[in-house]
Amino acid sequence: MDSGSSGGTLARRQPISGLWADLAVLGIAFVWGASYPVAKGALLFAPVLVLIFYRFLITAVVMSFVAHKEIAATVRGDCARGVVLGAILFAIFLAETYGVSLTSASNTALLISLCVVFTPIFDYGLSRKLPPIGVLAGAGCSCLGVAALTGGMTAFTFGDLLVLSAAVLRAIMVVTTKRLMAGRPVSSAALTALQASTVAILTITLLLLQSGVSELTVKGGGQFWASVAFLSLLCTIAAFYVQNAAVRGSTPTRVNLLMGTEPLFGLLLAPIVVSEPLTFPSLCGAALIIVGTIAGIIFEKEDRTMNIPASSINRLTGRIESFEDIVTFGDHSKPVVTMFSGGLDSTYLLFRLQELGFQNINAVAVNVGEPIDQPLLKQTAARFGARFICLDGREAFIERGVKPAIRAHAKYLGNYPLSSSLSRPVIASMVADHAATIGSELLLHTANLSQNSLPRFNNSIKRRGFSGLFGSPYVQSVVSRQQKAAALATIGLTFLADRKLSGDENLWCREFESGPLDDPESFVIPDQAFRWTRTKGNLPAEEITLGFSDGDLVSVNGCDLALMEAIALLNEAVGKFGHGRFVGLEHISTDDKVLEAREAPAAAIIMDALRHLETASLPTATIILKQGLEQTWVQEAVSGNWGSPSHKLCDSAIASALEGVAGTVTYVIDSHRFLPCSIIAHNPRYIRDRDLWEDRRRARGLFK
Repeated sequence: MDSGSSGGTLARRQPISGLWADLAVLGIAFVWGASYPVAKGALLFAPVLVLIFYRFLITAVVMSFVAHKEIAATVRGDCARGVVLGAILFAIFLAETYGVSLTSASNTALLISLCVVFTPIFDYGLSRKLPPIGVLAGAGCSCLGVAALTGGMTAFTFGDLLVLSAAVLRAIMVVTTKRLMAGRPVSSAALTALQASTVAILTITLLLLQSGVSELTVKGGGQFWASVAFLSLLCTIAAFYVQNAAVRGSTPTRVNLLMGTEPLFGLLLAPIVVSEPLTFPSLCGAALIIVGTIAGIIFEKEDRTMNIPASSINRLTGRIESFEDIVTFGDHSKPVVTMFSGGLDSTYLLFRLQELGFQNINAVAVNVGEPIDQPLLKQTAARFGARFICLDGREAFIERGVKPAIRAHAKYLGNYPLSSSLSRPVIASMVADHAATIGSELLLHTANLSQNSLPRFNNSIKRRGFSGLFGSPYVQSVVSRQQKAAALATIGLTFLADRKLSGDENLWCREFESGPLDDPESFVIPDQAFRWTRTKGNLPAEEITLGFSDGDLVSVNGCDLALMEAIALLNEAVGKFGHGRFVGLEHISTDDKVLEAREAPAAAIIMDALRHLETASLPTATIILKQGLEQTWVQEAVSGNWGSPSHKLCDSAIASALEGVAGTVTYVIDSHRFLPCSIIAHNPRYIRDRDLWEDRRRARGLFK
């Protein structure tokens, strides 16, 4: 006789594991089984509506206090959904409690358990599918049990009919909750508070219409209030939290089987609590109902695991776009991999995955040069039962991202250096490889429709050949920052809910968007957002020499350096003068534009120097053709088409054009500018002495 909700995000407690998880679930079944004889006893002291009212009033008050932050973050539409489900719950308890007052507690416990059989029948029916034969056989067995039960104890009474109606309503409640709340960012604690409040309000309204305030006075004393406390605090609230923790230490099938013992406890406790007799026919009927119920659970679970609905597969086409899509993933004990940065979006995703019962969550970060607090991320992931893995992607980022970008002068429309367009394909491919290595069939990230990272991640994962489902639930499941922060606050994780400056960093570039940059017509970039380009006082001018070979940076100030070391050195040497800041608009998939700011001092000087060497070394026609290829290369990268035929073609042609482009460029840098003072090409096309050049041309008869 529980009143917990099903759907939304569960309030979090640490998982219980192994035998303790099974014992905890068995304890819930015992408490719920005991609720029927306890309610039967409480009805000796108060009418049905009074019992329902006080039970749900206490539940509503406690759960509203527990979930007040989550309720405040719940949007109006989701509140309305909670009220609708609360109205159904009111009808359930009206039928169930009136039923238990008119029939035996043991009959009630057994008949109400039929909702487990009715639920898959309704669910399959709404999907226009026949339930599995095993589910139908379980339903048939349970119906025989009902006949034996009611015929063995008394004739089928009106009370039995009410309880049977409550079982049907419970099944409708489960199916309705699934359809209304799947993918919705409403915590179960908040949903339970809304439902309980709705039941309490509807009950007191009906009670006042029937008999007025006088009925609220109860003469049962301590026994009645003990029953109400048991039903509210143990059967609803305590069980709610224990179940949430225990489910994550067991398997869904095991939990369902253990919960299937609820009617058995109800049958056995009825003689003890309310002195109801046990007869042989009632025991036979109980056995048939319990066997039928457990059979239905097993066969329905097996069918869901082995046969994900074809409509879902056709709709997904290999992509995850909502939390509802994640639910359709068959076996929640298989490894799931999610990209994890420790930010609000990726942490909330772990929160939801644990709520959905995934038991093998792998939270993967890829280091492409940004600071990563691995102990903190490991600790955060562990709170959701997830394993944290950090992959070193710096060398891969340099070789597959930065080097080709330098050769292609990868600036968006010539305005600012690319950043995440370069890092996302590397991150996606490394995470996809890791997912394949551990046998994962589900790979998730957190990009949404307004972010270009969405196609960059998805296309890169696809091109890497990942065979499982992949994508981001935030494409269709829109969850506000306030809702995510409120949900995580329930377990002690604090995030700023206000939309703030969002940053992304790698060893090549640091970029910022959102918050104060949302409006291109009026924006201010906080100076504290910059790290590499903060000026360090009135510095004297310096000279820096960059050396290239075949278009690749190979030395700084005459010292041979790996590109990763050279970038770090130049970020410091150029950035301390304040150079390398960029602001510009970038298009998203709809061709609407969003404002971004970034700092990339090394990128600024490296690409400037390479352009000077190209101009010094290549024919003008080649440079013009190369610049056209560069923008095609850039647009393919920005649009998430890294590795496409067009992108590969441009990449190969650009690399070929740079063969033999070598030499040095020396700059004088101060707080105002950086300008070359020396350009030395190994294969120069420039004139060093104009008079001498003109004399030679005349001598060869090349001037008319």
